[in-house]
Amino acid sequence: MKRFFDYPQKLWEWFETVDKRFAVDTPPTLQPAHLSVEIHQGNLSDIHVVLWDVYGTLLGVEVGDLEQSHDRPDRLEEAARLTIAEFNLETPLVRLYPGRDSAVSLRERYLKGIDDSHLQSAGRGVQFPEVVIQQIWLDILNESAAVGWNWPYDEPRLYTAYRIAYFFDAALQQVYLYPHAADCLVRLKDADVILGIISNAQFYTPLHLRRLLRRELKNDQLRLNQIFTDTLMFFSYELGFSKPNPRAFQRAGDLLARQGITREEILYIGNDMLNDVWAALRAGTKAALCAVDATQTTLRENDDRCRGLKPDAVITDLSNLADRIVGTKTV
Repeated sequence: MKRFFDYPQKLWEWFETVDKRFAVDTPPTLQPAHLSVEIHQGNLSDIHVVLWDVYGTLLGVEVGDLEQSHDRPDRLEEAARLTIAEFNLETPLVRLYPGRDSAVSLRERYLKGIDDSHLQSAGRGVQFPEVVIQQIWLDILNESAAVGWNWPYDEPRLYTAYRIAYFFDAALQQVYLYPHAADCLVRLKDADVILGIISNAQFYTPLHLRRLLRRELKNDQLRLNQIFTDTLMFFSYELGFSKPNPRAFQRAGDLLARQGITREEILYIGNDMLNDVWAALRAGTKAALCAVDATQTTLRENDDRCRGLKPDAVITDLSNLADRIVGTKTV
């Protein structure tokens, strides 16, 4: 499996073309969530490691992450129509699903592929399983080829699956960097705070994160491992399971313990009370609820696991987070 950025040049050129086609010129104005969440009165100045969620914490996504996007059939159908036109899928979809609207057929086949993958993983005992989205699309393309669709690129078929997965996600929703996110990361890194990522994600997630950080920091050569520690970047599509499965948090804690860092010195930041706060606290680290964007702050108030749950902080503005953590540390 490709990890992060190991793609051939032709794929990079495709990704960049799609990025420009669906570029966000002006990200939406954010309204932080106004919450009455009770918090622990802990001191963030004793934090030596900050682990980040991505979507809803560092990056905004218009219709939410992969799980949340399922609740927007209208947007999924719109993305399906654009994808059908881009990859000439109308004829094979009509052959596969006669008498039906092709965009609806593609949307439902896409969702069924995700559901089937989850069921197969759950059958193997995986708690909170994750899909590999390019495999879902590869299955769809293979089915299309079986009824006469021609592969449009002279390349391994998996690469075409990367193309269609990247395009569909870009057509589905806009992705943008939250205000002050880049500056906050740089300040923490410059203060020798160790940074990592634990995120529900697909292969395009680290690509988007690097692209947007490069643009914000005006550094076309920036690599993610110049900010985040390689061994502390955990993406669900690589792990095979997603949050709130606590195993990635436990792995990170065990790795850091070997460096003499206790779990009380680790802060995890995310926008979801279950996937982020509950999972991190269950693994023994500190946890902060990111509420910089009311539309992407998920409280899970009807979930028993989240009732009475107290994060160590609620963050409504990333501009002052570094001050709260760095404190008197020498920068």
